[in-house]
Amino acid sequence: MATRAREREQELIARHRLGRVAIDEGRFPEAIISLRRVIQDADGLGMKYISLGASVDVADALAHRKDYAGARRELTIALPKCERMNLRVLQARIHYLMAIALGNTGQSNDADRNLAQARQIMEEIRKEARNDNFVKRADLKPILESVQSTAKQ
Repeated sequence: MATRAREREQELIARHRLGRVAIDEGRFPEAIISLRRVIQDADGLGMKYISLGASVDVADALAHRKDYAGARRELTIALPKCERMNLRVLQARIHYLMAIALGNTGQSNDADRNLAQARQIMEEIRKEARNDNFVKRADLKPILESVQSTAKQ
């Protein structure tokens, strides 16, 4: 029984990663469809972290398609869940993506606040980790670059 559950979890992780690859390759509609299936399956199995990660990636794909309202909806739903579970990296990604969505719809003050929140969370993670190995993560690279460029301004 435990082996089957582990296999199912590994399958969901692989499908989530394939959805992320689709985003990276610019195949946004495909990514959105496959990630929504991952969310549904992960929710059905109680795998909240996978579900929330896929939800944030759906928002990322929507933002890339310039569906900023859709991205904000996804992020607004995911943020309190991530806060309850103390998923700091996902919280930082949510604030970063929210800043993009808000900035591209003319809401620069709210975008700045979200980017500042992402910066603060990333700094807290760095301090807790007591090393900078986390900065090598590909999923955090755009956040870190954005945070660094705004810190220089």
